[in-house]
Amino acid sequence: MARVNIVVPHLLPQDEALRRIRGEIENLKGQHDNKLTGLRDNWDNYTYVFEGSAMGFAVSGVMMVKLLQVEIDADLPWLAMLFKGRIEAEIREWLSRLLS
Repeated sequence: MARVNIVVPHLLPQDEALRRIRGEIENLKGQHDNKLTGLRDNWDNYTYVFEGSAMGFAVSGVMMVKLLQVEIDADLPWLAMLFKGRIEAEIREWLSRLLS
């Protein structure tokens, strides 16, 4: 496994950032249910812990919704590291749009 760390700043109140992210994650889970297997996820206040497989690749990590930023620390399989830059860019873009 290889570690990915993504930090996206925002100017929203922390509760509003959390509300938007939680809602969008639920939407994404519904839209991509056929690509997710064994997903175990849990919210504990402002921290989201997830583990499972996406398109056959094991993924696990933590997302923390903080006062001025969102941090994601995730473990990806080594093969996915070939796409690390693209994965990070897409997540940053998604969060930036969501939190703007």
